[in-house]
Amino acid sequence: ALAGPTTSTTPICSKSDSSGIISWRSSESTCHGPSEVYTVRPSPGKGLGVFALHDLEVGAIVMRETPILTIKRPDFIKGTGYPMSAVSRLVRAEFALLSREQQEEVMNLTYHATEVEEESSDRLGLIFRSNAYNTGEDIGLFPKIARINHSCRPNTGYYWNAKLNKRIVYANRQIKKGEELFDSYI
Repeated sequence: ALAGPTTSTTPICSKSDSSGIISWRSSESTCHGPSEVYTVRPSPGKGLGVFALHDLEVGAIVMRETPILTIKRPDFIKGTGYPMSAVSRLVRAEFALLSREQQEEVMNLTYHATEVEEESSDRLGLIFRSNAYNTGEDIGLFPKIARINHSCRPNTGYYWNAKLNKRIVYANRQIKKGEELFDSYI
């Protein structure tokens, strides 16, 4: 079964004293909790999608996600890419280290496969192939980012931040409340 709607948040901190300056040193500074940025819900004709919960300005951070699992790149075969058997073997080893909840989160992701691939390939390998991104030298799976659908004219961009070990998704144009977020898989 697919998971129900989820919401992601980013904290908004404020200062309650008269100086108006937010400081990590001040006991007066409080973080009133997260500001909801997006929700995951059904997208007509596309399965699940990610939708803005408020207007987003250009450059606004939508998501920061650490990969739930990463694999070293298997040997690349010119003309065919990474061999699915090698990808599946590497992914299986890392998948086994995840908690049951994390495994369920991964297995709830959708994937694309031909009929032949569906019959002959490992479902977990297909999920990884359909949803993984490069992470510097490795390839990583980001279950929350994987919920963002593709568009040839996306309203978000993304980049890998090795120092933070996170893929960062940001608004590359103004996005209106309720608008679906898209990125380019290419």
